[in-house]
Order: sequence, then C-alpha cells, then structure tokens
Amino acid sequence: MSIRRPAVSRRREKTIAPPAGSDKEKLATLCRARGVRGARERDLADLGYLSEEKLARLSEELEAEGTVKILSFSPLFLISRESFDYLCEKLLAYLEEFHKRHRSLKGVTAEKVKERFGISQMVLLLAVKTLEKAGKVRMQRDRLMLSSHAEELSPQEEDILKRLEDLYYRGEFRSVSLDDIRREFRLSEGRLDRLVNILMERKKIFQGPEGLFIHSHWLDEVVAKVRASGKKELTVGEFKNMTGLSRKYAIPLLELLDQMRITRRKGSVREIL
Repeated sequence: MSIRRPAVSRRREKTIAPPAGSDKEKLATLCRARGVRGARERDLADLGYLSEEKLARLSEELEAEGTVKILSFSPLFLISRESFDYLCEKLLAYLEEFHKRHRSLKGVTAEKVKERFGISQMVLLLAVKTLEKAGKVRMQRDRLMLSSHAEELSPQEEDILKRLEDLYYRGEFRSVSLDDIRREFRLSEGRLDRLVNILMERKKIFQGPEGLFIHSHWLDEVVAKVRASGKKELTVGEFKNMTGLSRKYAIPLLELLDQMRITRRKGSVREIL
C-alpha cells in the first residue's frame, strides 16, 4: 500500500520558496510542508527571527484554530492537523490490510509502524492515543491492532485457554509460574505469551506488578472486601489480615488496586477511593 503524503516531496523541500504571509501563516505552511514527520525547531529556520515565546504563542493559536497539533513545547514539535488526520486514516487502512494478511498475528509492532510511515515515537503515540480514544485501535505491549480485531484460535488453543484460566482460578493468590505453565502445556514462550494476553483481553485474569497474575473472580472478591470494610484508610497489615495473604503477595496486589484506582497510596497507608 503506497503512501501519498499531503505535503511536498523530499526532493522539492530543498527548493521550495520561503512561505509568504503573516508569521502565523508561515508557521502553518512550514508544518504542512513537513507532512506526517512533523516540524521541529530545526525545521523552522525561516522563522528563526522569532523568539521561542512568540513561536509558542503562535503554535497555541494555531492549535486552538485546529490547524496544528502540539507534540511538545521544549523543544517545539508540531504537526499539521491535515497531515495528522491523513496519518490516522492511513494507519487504520494499514492495520485492516495487516490483519487480512496475518490473521494469526496479534498485531503489528510499533517499530514496524514507525518505519512504515517514517514517523517518530511522539507522532505515533499521539495517533494511537487519538484512535484509542475514538475506540478504533488498541495497543497491547508493543503491538498495535484494530479494536475490532479478534484472533482466530483453533479448538486446541481454546481448550488450552480454558485449562490455563482454571489454573489461575485454582491458584487463588499464589504466584503462577509461567515456566511451570509452559512445561505443563508444552508451549513455546511466544505461544504462551499470546494465550496469556488473550486471557487478559477477555478480562479473565489481571496482571499486577512483579509478575503477579490474578483471576478476575479473586480480584472481585478482594475489591468487595476492601469496599465493605467501612474504612477510609487501610494499612498493609490490615489488608493482609483481610485477605489472608503474606506480604509477598499483599504488596503487589495493593499496587494493582492502586492502578485500578480502588485505593491510593498515602504514605504508609492506602486511601480507599
């Protein structure tokens, strides 16, 4: 799939005449000329006579008008709204084509997307965040995919998935070793990682800090106990007594509750939100 950039080509950028008009119009023109790569301070040489404060103010005005998006102020990094919308459109088309060609793969790596479109990490992250908010894509670890994409599993894989989920359920709060699981089911590291990710996508298990995996059933029970305690704050000791967990598992589980915004750490205690 070829990509036609809504901007001048690399060959013509060297000979293009300096933009005309007001300083704000010149800035907008330079941003459009940079296309999906975006315009950094070094790309704004024609506006070198402007102070950093003036460039920042003009950038904010252009963003408020919907002409550009600001990726950072220091150093200044902008992308035209036209180019950004074009990138998002092409990215969705690329993912759709990728899923058709590679049905067994979870998604495409972030590195491959950056290389494919010639964009920076900051531009990619902004595009992903925008498309995630619109419910069109999702990013898991380093792989990007359409929100509608569902991996096709064989009956054998679905059976392994059910047995894997049962193992986490029976494990309650014990740390389940991925090495033990790999040996039990005779899975490669990549295949096991894929199946564990599917369980997380289906919200059957959740992963906390320090490699802690917990089945959703047990996590729901913990959340219910915390909220039914009637307390406003919770110490680690109280949480251990409440759940019957050792400190080894209580601390990472509390950190998972912090991530879920069930609790919030406040010094040596947790606020119950």
